[in-house]
Amino acid sequence: MKINNVMCLVSSREEKVNKNTNLPYWTTSIVTLDGDGTALNITVKERELAEKLKPMFKYNLNLSLSNSQYGMRVELAALNPIVKELGSIIDGIPQGK
Repeated sequence: MKINNVMCLVSSREEKVNKNTNLPYWTTSIVTLDGDGTALNITVKERELAEKLKPMFKYNLNLSLSNSQYGMRVELAALNPIVKELGSIIDGIPQGK
């Protein structure tokens, strides 16, 4: 199921390396701002997309919700995951282009 236009805050982003393949991926922590402030951890495998998600910036994101072996999985939507960057929550940090 696709969930469109969710206002989120990216609280952290960390680069890691898969031990089996030696390929990089990024764990990104987000907090939803539209409702109850749900904290989610998502995995991003594409460098370009991961670099667009800057910590302490707000975004409108499209998310995908699906079943997995371990329960529910929340990921960035495959098409158009970042709807809009809404700016930093910290004064003095310019909004990205």
